[in-house]
Amino acid sequence: MSHARLIARVVAAGALLSLLAACFMPTSPGEDAGNTAGSDPSAPSSVALLQSLEVREDASPLALTPAFAEDNFGLYTAGTSLAATQVEIVALTLDGGASVSGDVGVQPIAPGANSFTVTVTAEDTVTTETYTLNVNRPSNAALSALTVDGVSVPAFDPAVFLYTVVKTAGTNSVTVGATPGAGAVVVSGTGAQVVGAGRSQLAVRVQSGPDTVDYLVQVEVPPAQVTGLSASDGTNVSGIDLSWSAVAGTDTYEIQRQIAGVGSFTTIATVVAPATAYLDDSVIGADGRQHAYRVTAFADGIAGASSASDLGRAGVGDADVTITFDDPDNPTIALGGGIATGDTITVGTAVTFVAQTGYDSYSWMLNGIAAELAEGINDTDGNT
Repeated sequence: MSHARLIARVVAAGALLSLLAACFMPTSPGEDAGNTAGSDPSAPSSVALLQSLEVREDASPLALTPAFAEDNFGLYTAGTSLAATQVEIVALTLDGGASVSGDVGVQPIAPGANSFTVTVTAEDTVTTETYTLNVNRPSNAALSALTVDGVSVPAFDPAVFLYTVVKTAGTNSVTVGATPGAGAVVVSGTGAQVVGAGRSQLAVRVQSGPDTVDYLVQVEVPPAQVTGLSASDGTNVSGIDLSWSAVAGTDTYEIQRQIAGVGSFTTIATVVAPATAYLDDSVIGADGRQHAYRVTAFADGIAGASSASDLGRAGVGDADVTITFDDPDNPTIALGGGIATGDTITVGTAVTFVAQTGYDSYSWMLNGIAAELAEGINDTDGNT
């Protein structure tokens, strides 16, 4: 027996050409996130980057760790001599119309860690980026060991005063231990310390005679995994509604989307906490395709684990239905129930047709998509 295929075109009334273009025309990367092509060459530049950043002691540049890169905004570290009392910070912009502010020029320093920031403002006066620096001056007030939860901080050096320790999601306290060097005493900052999602900066103060320094420990804790993600399934003709449970300590949520089972996930939006909902109105319901979504929480730029994915589909609403038979010998299948091809019906309405002699099964297609992916298309008995 042969197999017949019914082709159903379901589109919002009067929008066939634009819908087909939206469904099937290829898009450039980032288009779903709202990027637009082209720009006004006469508009003020939005480039807020440095081409170089130097810390100088007695006019000599100090080594930066890591090496400077225009798109790396920190944290940079540099070390001075024991006798240094000041440094000079020199910052040159990548774009001639941009300006710098903050800790530029000659800056006094004290024993221990000295923090500085350099902010670049683009020509458009709106776009800004901030580079961060830490200049370490040696001191007689020094530690011989520094630990977090009984483990030495990475690459401990008595002359380095800033460290980063990464903990697991859900960590809310750490225990700091410190051993003073010869002639020094620990003043404060040891024992149990409260931390949370994101970056928590802890200070261990050490004193020796007139010198007092702080050893800084930055504890990074990712936020918890997002749970409770729900994507609407055909209930909203304006797009796909997403909602999820709030994650403590979160700054933003990153939303990613994938055409179900096709390709990889791409970021489509960032939602600022405490919001826990988003409408994806860039999808089109009439093509019937499901989309998979996942959400990731961020705290101070630190990502938690992505949520489990959930499938959703935009609603179709009322539609124009045209059904044709793709066998050249049988160009059209007659519809029953008083419905004619081209009539507007509500999705979910049963559509009957006259069975064709010589065929034992039928399949439905919706804009080239198989019927099982098509909202409101149903074939339960071969004739609907």
